Amino acid sequence: MSKLKYQYGRLSYLKKSTGLKQGPSVKALHPIDDAYRQRIGAMEFTLNHDDGLGIESLCDADIVLAGVSRTSKTPTSILLAQQGYRTANVSLAVGVDVPASLLAVPKSKVIGLIISPTQLSLIRARRQQAWKMSQTSYDHPDNVIKEIAWSRALFQRQGWPILDVTDQAVEETAARVIQILGLTAGTAPDASCDLP
Repeated sequence: MSKLKYQYGRLSYLKKSTGLKQGPSVKALHPIDDAYRQRIGAMEFTLNHDDGLGIESLCDADIVLAGVSRTSKTPTSILLAQQGYRTANVSLAVGVDVPASLLAVPKSKVIGLIISPTQLSLIRARRQQAWKMSQTSYDHPDNVIKEIAWSRALFQRQGWPILDVTDQAVEETAARVIQILGLTAGTAPDASCDLP
């Protein structure tokens, strides 16, 4: 009962100090306008295009992030979606064919993410240990060096900008993606795909 009294006291104080009336409107939290709907649509798209999902509709993305495992593709995608960008991400692996739908996306929409092999090896080793995974070459430094070199070469062949995410916060990575692609708030690249 004392918690209820305490909350009522705070609400009463807020009403008196702001002059606003208490009401059930969800619009008090944030306006439900076109910008809000765009962000929600971008978030739904991004969740449906995480880690290679929805590969057949990559062309509908505003931004496509590509990179080997553990290069911050998913958290960067989520942050970009919160800003209203329909973002897809595709994980790449040596020895696995690069999806034709990724290769069809205009280079004005794609960013290749890389990271220091040393840092990536440490991240992967921690993941293997935390998840109690069996020992594989996933975190072996030589293997990681080859993966990063392979992905860098792919990005260069495709003419995709390369962004090094080593020691970067996800927010900084997202801001740099927007900058590299030349996007401004509320804009998206206007390019169609060259479907095979």
